[in-house]
Amino acid sequence: MKFKRQLSANILCPLLLITLVLGCMGMNVYAGDGKTHLSEPTSITFTVSGTTVNFSINVANPYELGVGGFKARIIKNDVEPNEFSDWITLSNKQASSNPGQFSGLKSGTYMIQAYAYTNNTVTYADSDWVFSEDITVKASDSGESGESGESGESGESGAPSLNQGKVWAFSVTPGVATIDMTGYDHGIGIEIYNGNTKIISKLLGYYGSHTMYVNIPYDQTTTFKYRVFRYDKYSTSWGTVSVTSAKLKKPTLSVTKISAKKAGLKWNKIAGATGYKVYMGSKVIKTLGKDKTAYIHTGKKAGSKKYSVQPIITISAKKTFAGPKSNAMKGKGNFRTYSGTSSTDSMSYGRAGISPKKVVLSGNKYKVTFFAKNSRIFKLIKFKKLEITLLCNGKKVAHKKFKNYKLNLKQNRSKKITVTIKGKGGVDFRNAEGITIRWNVIPYWEVVGSKAF
Repeated sequence: MKFKRQLSANILCPLLLITLVLGCMGMNVYAGDGKTHLSEPTSITFTVSGTTVNFSINVANPYELGVGGFKARIIKNDVEPNEFSDWITLSNKQASSNPGQFSGLKSGTYMIQAYAYTNNTVTYADSDWVFSEDITVKASDSGESGESGESGESGESGAPSLNQGKVWAFSVTPGVATIDMTGYDHGIGIEIYNGNTKIISKLLGYYGSHTMYVNIPYDQTTTFKYRVFRYDKYSTSWGTVSVTSAKLKKPTLSVTKISAKKAGLKWNKIAGATGYKVYMGSKVIKTLGKDKTAYIHTGKKAGSKKYSVQPIITISAKKTFAGPKSNAMKGKGNFRTYSGTSSTDSMSYGRAGISPKKVVLSGNKYKVTFFAKNSRIFKLIKFKKLEITLLCNGKKVAHKKFKNYKLNLKQNRSKKITVTIKGKGGVDFRNAEGITIRWNVIPYWEVVGSKAF
């Protein structure tokens, strides 16, 4: 097979780099002239038999509109500049695998380049290029199978050290990582694996520093292995890099109107967040650390403003990204309601039941509503002693003792009671996690003969 030296190194490098950066940004993007790019092939698989390479161009959607077929050529990449074959056309556009063949090859290392082309150049543009794994051909072989294109091997001994470069994630889905490589004096490319699954294999070009933008599927922090391949030698040894996803979930926010000048905020912790921004309207009023999930804001008319919270994540010292904001909301009343029975032992014979229903805080006054229940056959005259203690996050915020609180409850009757207790003001009683109500009662009963005990 005869090769043509078609492109010099200084021409190929910028063409490849521009094409790869655009190609990594996603499928079916719009070109600058308003045309729609075709989806690039998903992979190129191959087998080697002597001096013949049988290959297949694989696609995810063989029925994509605008596809006219596929074109491929083989590149001898162990010489500089590279040697290129002529393009061959595979026009079976309705198959998920499109087979082809290159024969009469010389000994050396090759890679196949392919793309989807269109016959409708008014509406569509050709897809970006994709490349196969390195292909090793030995001209002296007689039908011996070569290496497969879907597995990666460790590089040869003495290969140049792998520069880890700078790696971080951008806040997109599924995510984009940038990989900067420097110090290589021959043409280079890169391949990335997540475990045994190949994510991408791309040719970067010739001399100098290179940056590649790669669409990679990851969630939170994932470790990838990768290696750089060169034209004059095989690939380097494997390196690893951890990439942290900047994708964050939307928080759920609760806001309390503590007073006209004070609002309390509470939200759920977001996995992966390294901090939170608190907004009043569209203005950031506070930035908090990852362990903070509550904030009390004081200011003019603070109690009537709208608030929202946004999680943020810092990937590196200079790269911070924001997640979705919570729904914006105004503060609700500073109260807490209760359901079910919560008492000193309401169903035991000889006891008076207590069931709290609601606590409302206004200023420094706590309005406590509860039900008292008489479960005895005797009349419950009064509480000789009624003691109520309110605790917020383990700290006592209100306490009061009542003496001879009249009830006059007959058998199996209940009565709604509301009492007011002065205590500590400025507390977000509604959003606080550690709310405790403690009761202590001494009942006074009436029996036959007007005797009481």
